[in-house]
Amino acid sequence: MRMHIEFVDNGPGISPSQLADFEERTGQKIPIPYKRFLLNHNGGRPRLSAFKFQGRRGKMEESAVQGFFGVHAQEAFSLELCLEILRARIPEDLFPIAVDHCGNLVLMGSHGPRAEKIYFWNHELEGPDGEPPTEENVYFIANSLDDFLRGLTELELPSQ
Repeated sequence: MRMHIEFVDNGPGISPSQLADFEERTGQKIPIPYKRFLLNHNGGRPRLSAFKFQGRRGKMEESAVQGFFGVHAQEAFSLELCLEILRARIPEDLFPIAVDHCGNLVLMGSHGPRAEKIYFWNHELEGPDGEPPTEENVYFIANSLDDFLRGLTELELPSQ
């Protein structure tokens, strides 16, 4: 199902061959739904950005996408830079697609039972430096990227 999601600050247009070059250069396979997203948007900030998920101890939590990662030379929201810095800190079957305002990640399952599903990764709850990633800081958000995007809402700022 096609949907219209408004984005600002998208990266420059990108081609399938540029995505293939990126995968070869980084050794990282981009999940197919995110490849489609990159071809249409190449990252950017969604106008509607807030989302909810069931966090620790089953409590409903809220966050907001600061930006989706793209394949471009800009340091902000650079997928390549994110992979360089964080790849070893997130579970192997998850792929970073976005970041919130606190440095937490939105991840997409890249293969196996979690393929194409969307997760929240809380960096404040990750294991000690040098230890393998755990599942203790990973929370399910949505069954697909489309479901995640459809569920984004306007960020409500606390009243002063």
